[in-house]
Amino acid sequence: MRYQFHLAFVALLLACSIPASAQIVNGSFEDDNGFTMDGWTDAFGTPPASLNVSPISEAAPGFGTWSVAPHASQSYGYSIVQHSGLLQSGDIYTLSFWAKCPYQYSQCACLYINGSNNAAVCTNEPVWTEVIFTDTINATGILRIQFKTRSKGLTGNQNPTPAYIDGVSMQVIGHVDVQENQFADAFHFDSESRVLTFKAKRNLNGLSVHDISGRVVQRFGPLPAGQESIHALDMLTPGPYIAIAEGLDSYQALKLVVH
Repeated sequence: MRYQFHLAFVALLLACSIPASAQIVNGSFEDDNGFTMDGWTDAFGTPPASLNVSPISEAAPGFGTWSVAPHASQSYGYSIVQHSGLLQSGDIYTLSFWAKCPYQYSQCACLYINGSNNAAVCTNEPVWTEVIFTDTINATGILRIQFKTRSKGLTGNQNPTPAYIDGVSMQVIGHVDVQENQFADAFHFDSESRVLTFKAKRNLNGLSVHDISGRVVQRFGPLPAGQESIHALDMLTPGPYIAIAEGLDSYQALKLVVH
């Protein structure tokens, strides 16, 4: 019965929101009149009509007639940028796009989130390929979504078609209730090494890790009060997870993100 209640609790934490249909504007780069960059700017807020892009009369499967090729050189990629609608702390979102890299340059089409210098995800597949990135929101606000392309060649030589991008979409697929850390004196998760360090304030029945469907992927415990425990979560694939600390009569959710 405890296991069933535990899953029911997780299901409540991961209760799906209605998909945010208006998160991305013009993700197919076209309207009834043909190709358009409406809704997009560059990194500096340049209007759509002045962007360094090439219209491509080829689309990803199911996305109309057109796609876009942001220009690039070996040393610099011309960004296309859009900001999402308002997201709440704890929202789990999925951002997907299609890309095609005719020349297969390394990291020829990359997604960047909130101005990070490190790409969230890249592809260099020579055929149309769907790329899906899932993460959670740490603080209520608007997400900055940026695509860059990369080209081979001498510095400064601009390639107008290093990669094609199409079918950009975003949905909020669920929500996690991230609470104050009432059960732990120390809680740290290293997303690179995938090591979780936990020191319980009180005796706990256990600590379980769940994927966003609610499935238990790893479980530890019981955990005695005051004792630091180190757990390797090397079986996890990239994405958001929820750690559930199980007390004698209550539970607490803690968010993990594996990169």
